[in-house]
Amino acid sequence: MEVDVVAESLDGSAVMVGEAKWNDADVNLGEARARLEAVARNAPWTRGRIVIPVLWVKRGRRSPDFHIQTPDEVLDCLT
Repeated sequence: MEVDVVAESLDGSAVMVGEAKWNDADVNLGEARARLEAVARNAPWTRGRIVIPVLWVKRGRRSPDFHIQTPDEVLDCLT
């Protein structure tokens, strides 16, 4: 099992599971989400918690049911 980011919410009710893709090719969002969800299903530390899959990509497009972050969005949070 390999993931790039795991973070727990302050109240412990949710876990963010994420992956970073730093390449110029388009990322297949469906495959990326399915992989993160499969990791979460098989991880004992997600039992009974809300799982939030997140993808960090070099270039991104919006998805209504998947959290996607680009470098610009990350930097905007820091200012």
